[in-house]
Amino acid sequence: MADKLTAPVQGHTKEDHLGSARAAACWIVSRQSELHWPSRSNEPSEEPVDLYHGTAGTILFLRELAESTGEQSYRDIALTGAAHIAGQIEKVTASGLYRGLAGIIFALDQMVQASDDSSLLNALNLAIDRLQANAKHSDTGVSWNEWNDLISGTAGIGLGLISLATQTGRNDLLKLARAAGDGLLALAHEAPEGNYWTFSTTCSTHYPNFSHGTAGVGYFLTELYEATQEECYRASALAAGRYLRSVASKAESSDCLLFHDDAAGRDLFYLGWCHGPAGTGRLFYRLYQLTHDLDWLGLVKRQAATLMASGIPERQTPGYWNNVSRCCGAAGVGEFFLGLYRAIEDMGYLAFAEHLADYLIARAETDANGLKWTQAERRIEPDIVAAQTAPRKPD
Repeated sequence: MADKLTAPVQGHTKEDHLGSARAAACWIVSRQSELHWPSRSNEPSEEPVDLYHGTAGTILFLRELAESTGEQSYRDIALTGAAHIAGQIEKVTASGLYRGLAGIIFALDQMVQASDDSSLLNALNLAIDRLQANAKHSDTGVSWNEWNDLISGTAGIGLGLISLATQTGRNDLLKLARAAGDGLLALAHEAPEGNYWTFSTTCSTHYPNFSHGTAGVGYFLTELYEATQEECYRASALAAGRYLRSVASKAESSDCLLFHDDAAGRDLFYLGWCHGPAGTGRLFYRLYQLTHDLDWLGLVKRQAATLMASGIPERQTPGYWNNVSRCCGAAGVGEFFLGLYRAIEDMGYLAFAEHLADYLIARAETDANGLKWTQAERRIEPDIVAAQTAPRKPD
């Protein structure tokens, strides 16, 4: 199906970001196997179809590319991937947003909106039914597994439920999201300055940032407050923010950054979406929107200043290695600065986002099929590099 796409663009410039996206799509689609696109060349055919490192994430990219370019070929290929996902629903056992049914539901819902294919709607409803059936109810609320986090656990699933409830108007889904929020409120750990959450109910390790920690839980609670206007969720989100503010670094080189995890010590700072300011800054900005308190906005700006002064993307740090992905690397940081520009209209943020985009284009490798990026997926395995259609779980 690669021949249905626009041919790879040679000699990319900063004015040709969309051309680079087209060329990346060519490379991804050239890897098609059994109606999907394995993340690595040696992946088994039954590799996951989830949002984080599977087909669900890929079809969202292709759908957005169709909207950006007006070229329906991308939509058609995305629908092919969605049909593959529809046939795999019964095999999906996990429930998470990035790793499981909640993210698959989000992706299918997006494709249902772009298509009148009844089989996709049937698959979407089946996935919703399974997610509801997988919920474990208790006296305090609901959960699906031992994890509290945004990637695999209750916070992420709750976000997915809010999105779907908003889209469909289904009160039962919002009620389930509220039960997820209630369950998390019961699991909060109190600290002198606020509240925090551990990664899971069986692990005492604390990851404070967005993907596995308190920032992600707090972000879900802000969205739950917006959807329900129930003050308990707003109060708990603010308590999460206060805790994070209290443990943020005060050193000049890591000003306002949050450590990776307490088990490894408090001097390792990631810079990307997963465990860095590109993710955690989203919570601080949402708290500013909820309260109009400029101190929260000031935190976001200080985190951005630290990133801009760090020397990235050219310079690598202990928490910013040979990775260009949306999770851990330059793509996620660039998206953060683009969002900041749209929110604050500071041209410095736009300039830094463009600098990151230029860097990404310069880092790309061109082959007969299009553009690809080779990177080290995991910080602790820097010598293991590969080009992937979608990222895998960070360490």
